[in-house]
Amino acid sequence: CTPQSPKCQTCPVLHHCASFKNKTQLDFPVKLKKIKTKKRFFNYIVLLNQNNTLIYKRSANDIWQNLWEFPLFETEEKTNQHKTILALTQSLLTNETKIAFLKHLEFDHVLTHQKINALFWIFKVEHLLPIEDKYEVVEFDKINIKFALSRLTDKFLSSYY
Repeated sequence: CTPQSPKCQTCPVLHHCASFKNKTQLDFPVKLKKIKTKKRFFNYIVLLNQNNTLIYKRSANDIWQNLWEFPLFETEEKTNQHKTILALTQSLLTNETKIAFLKHLEFDHVLTHQKINALFWIFKVEHLLPIEDKYEVVEFDKINIKFALSRLTDKFLSSYY
């Protein structure tokens, strides 16, 4: 069946068709509404102090509930290094912490209803003293062994090694 011009006279199941009997063939098939895709920009901050880094557990209000990941800043658009460093220094570490930018890796990750552009900003830090208690200091090379991660975080770790 086609919704605009059904060909009932040539249909092999015409005698069994409830839609034809009820004269509702123009109502079928019902076209489902397309799910609107949301574009999101994730900026992960990967802090390295020897073999240690910071991670936290995601809340239950968003994608990847209760999975672990690096500190995240979501922005309205793709950001640059200056904005990222500023956000990092203001909210994760004490003001005295010395940091050095190493590099960044970019990934596009597609979910059923979201397109995520993720930038993993990698910094070397003098020491890890997180300001907030929600962050845990863990061994970088054991994250994917000890913690449940999103596929996106796992993709980053695989390409980083």
